[in-house]
Amino acid sequence: MNHINLQWTNIFIFCFFSLVLCCILLFVSYLASVENKLDNEKSSPFECGFHPFMETRYRFEVKFYIISILFIVFDVEVLYFFPLAMVLPYMTIFSMFLFLFFVVILVVGLIFEISRDALDF
Repeated sequence: MNHINLQWTNIFIFCFFSLVLCCILLFVSYLASVENKLDNEKSSPFECGFHPFMETRYRFEVKFYIISILFIVFDVEVLYFFPLAMVLPYMTIFSMFLFLFFVVILVVGLIFEISRDALDF
């Protein structure tokens, strides 16, 4: 067995045992859970035994959702930078230009969002 096959074998063994562990934990939690019967009293919010005076669900402005979506998009894009730090010494000029192009796209997107006042309150 050569070195590459041994690496893939280790990865498959790890994935298999991870899947088995997840299934065991799900099965144990299913066995340990009690049946939860919801009624109006249990599903209503608790305010010292009184009925709520006003609506307990507040509506958020759309700007909060836009900020959260922008955060998720930029957070996922920043995750692409971490593998880059590992291969930085081995990068060629072409791959450096590709990375620079990726960063330019991120900056242009951020400038566009700022110009559309997506980040202003």
